[in-house]
Amino acid sequence: VDGLGADLVVGTYNCYASDGEAYEVTVDVLGSGATEIGCICAINEVVARGAARAVSDLGLSGSVKLAVFDSSQELIRFIENGTVTVAVVQKPFNMGYLAMKSAFDLIHYRNIPAETDTGIVIINKNNLFTPENQKLLFSFQ
Repeated sequence: VDGLGADLVVGTYNCYASDGEAYEVTVDVLGSGATEIGCICAINEVVARGAARAVSDLGLSGSVKLAVFDSSQELIRFIENGTVTVAVVQKPFNMGYLAMKSAFDLIHYRNIPAETDTGIVIINKNNLFTPENQKLLFSFQ
């Protein structure tokens, strides 16, 4: 993964959408000593929380880069303190709007594309507080 220090994939681990399992797997992998881990990728918010807690508890914030998918209040705090390096955040308003637009078009027998890109934003410590990203991260608060 360019810029994240990941030149070799050590493994893929199923955490069963459990933050507790993600925590344990992350502790096991980072504590194994078998290899130097440069980056961990967590592909959903629940697993990201567990991995971030483990990285933080092991005192490896900033040493091990953590790339996550989705956001939550807890993950935002982990971005702020440097535990999470980067978060890929979806645009839920776009998802809802485009879903309804597609449903409307289908009801009216209009063609819709086979795929629709609803967009993402890459969030890190440097752009966390931009007005656009604040609207995305705190849209209903």
